[in-house]
Amino acid sequence: MSRALVALILTVVFSTAAVSGQETPKQNVEFRWKFIKVGAMDFEIGPAFFAKAAANAGELGQPLFTSDEAALSVSVDGRAPVHLAVTGITNGPLKWFKNYQARAELTVQGQSRTFVLAGEDNGVREKRALVFEAGLPPAVKSFIDSTAPEALNVQNAWKHDTVDPLTVFEWMIFSAVKGQSCAKKFWIYDGKRRYAARTTALAGQPVEIILEEPRASSCRLTLIGSGTNADQDQFASLHSLGAESDAVGVNAHLESAESGVSDDGSTKAKAGWGAFWPFGKGDRLIDFDFRICSNQSVIVERIEMGTPIGKVVAASKRQC
Repeated sequence: MSRALVALILTVVFSTAAVSGQETPKQNVEFRWKFIKVGAMDFEIGPAFFAKAAANAGELGQPLFTSDEAALSVSVDGRAPVHLAVTGITNGPLKWFKNYQARAELTVQGQSRTFVLAGEDNGVREKRALVFEAGLPPAVKSFIDSTAPEALNVQNAWKHDTVDPLTVFEWMIFSAVKGQSCAKKFWIYDGKRRYAARTTALAGQPVEIILEEPRASSCRLTLIGSGTNADQDQFASLHSLGAESDAVGVNAHLESAESGVSDDGSTKAKAGWGAFWPFGKGDRLIDFDFRICSNQSVIVERIEMGTPIGKVVAASKRQC
């Protein structure tokens, strides 16, 4: 329910993007903790998710869709259409701890993708614009943040294994639509921090796609904790850049530009509503249930996030 959650699923759209002359419908979910409303998210999912998958879809830095179908068409002003967007806002008691609202969007052009996050944190404007291009390290085009004076320095080595937060969400939706396992591992850079995550299929084996019938798909997103007491075998199994698996990274220590220190120290000092902060020494689990409809649309049906003080759950009323 924080900046990171908004950006990840994430990352939690109060405006509608135009894609190929059509309006991408918004879908809204409300997050509740023990029946208390703590936040809300809107999602916009573009029609490219039903385009033909690229032959190398899933490889780091490569597009998920064939270029002739994924591009669809650009908007009238020549800009790339919004491929995926998520907007979030904190509500209720959580707003006392973190009064935050933001919109994150992803646009894709070939092997280049642009991640933009714009919002307000306790009334202070924030904006991040990051460009990820195949074969190059992430490029920070804009960075205005209420708690970090500068972006976390980009390392040249990150060109081999680093993606933006919404690309992880894109992968989960893509896998659901294509009827395949979402299992994958990621290094994620959001301008302020770099951290590891993995996605895991929850709904059994992939199923044969039958577009005439709605079908369900579930995927778990795990934000890897930075604790020194974490299972070292787990980290060792994740760290496999040269392996033939789909692993693309592991995080044994969270890197952050916030106030010049890691998130470990800031998280340790937080109590009460601060428990909803998704980064810390322990892993955080976020489960997504998707519904793929017969009319070429996908619904974010349910989200469940584990926190130290209990589960936060969101459910959509939208139906196929």
